[in-house]
Amino acid sequence: EVRPAWLPADVPPTLHAELVALADAVVPSASERAARAALATRVGDVAKSQSELLGAILGVHIYGSEATGLATFASDVDLRLELGPAASDSARRAERLRYLRREAGSEAPQAAPGHREALRTVQRALQRHRWVHRLEAKLSARVPILSFLDRVSGAAVDVSITGGIDGAQPPEPSLQCYCEVDGFKPLLLALKLLTAQHGLDKPFTGGVGSFKL
Repeated sequence: EVRPAWLPADVPPTLHAELVALADAVVPSASERAARAALATRVGDVAKSQSELLGAILGVHIYGSEATGLATFASDVDLRLELGPAASDSARRAERLRYLRREAGSEAPQAAPGHREALRTVQRALQRHRWVHRLEAKLSARVPILSFLDRVSGAAVDVSITGGIDGAQPPEPSLQCYCEVDGFKPLLLALKLLTAQHGLDKPFTGGVGSFKL
């Protein structure tokens, strides 16, 4: 019988048992989950400081693998800022006027800023904080995002926006129900680690994200 040295003596030396042990080792600890929740609060506070330009911030939500329980210690933290809807066309025009006058001091067309403009506002606000490292705006992506490294938790972060003047985005299908299927979570976490080790886990660069896996 071939038994890996790290496998407990009471665990059968099967591929399934090894995958389960690997999954147990790579999921975020309680302290790591708490640090990521605190990160979401900090990003929300930064966004709320720009409410004059962005309007009401209804909340900041963790979604993706962190929310479905399919994250590893190395997974990005996906955050979604939810903007409140503009009350009327006149309110939208006024919001746009305030935005452009603050940024450029010029006359504004009568149109509201979209998610890309809102992300630029959040980007400028985040740049003022020392805990934000390697901040990058990926505004040409199908879903525009801000990416950065959080110096406090050590986690990589992707920030997107929903709601507001561009309307609400459709909800992401939940994978939580699959976590209860025997063997699904350990297998998926192993595949996530494998793609990450080979640099194939970023959809923005043509890789395969968690949902496609």
